[in-house]
Amino acid sequence: MNLPPTNQTAASPKYNLQQPKITATNFSPETASKTTAKMPREVADIKKFIEICRRKDASSARIKKNKKSNQVKFKVRCQTHLYTLILKDAEKAEKLKQSLPPNLTVIEVSKKEKKAKSS
Repeated sequence: MNLPPTNQTAASPKYNLQQPKITATNFSPETASKTTAKMPREVADIKKFIEICRRKDASSARIKKNKKSNQVKFKVRCQTHLYTLILKDAEKAEKLKQSLPPNLTVIEVSKKEKKAKSS
């Protein structure tokens, strides 16, 4: 099937469909670092997690205990990533909690209780 050629001049198209070009003037590393998300990472090895906790860019740690599944989550906030270690053994979790560096601020997070409905 042959279609007649469309003659698109400046007057015929209603919309400008051209994409803006990214040049060196409108892109800078400073703006790119502000827009990138701080991604989470899961760590499986306890020794590697302790090394991450001892880094200079580690700012805080959170400990979340889940009573239903009997697991403890350790989360460490670093400059670029949030590292998570999940332990199912309570004894290992206590030992890891004691071995965290003293300069790291540790926050224990518990599940919030549900509010009672008032009628």
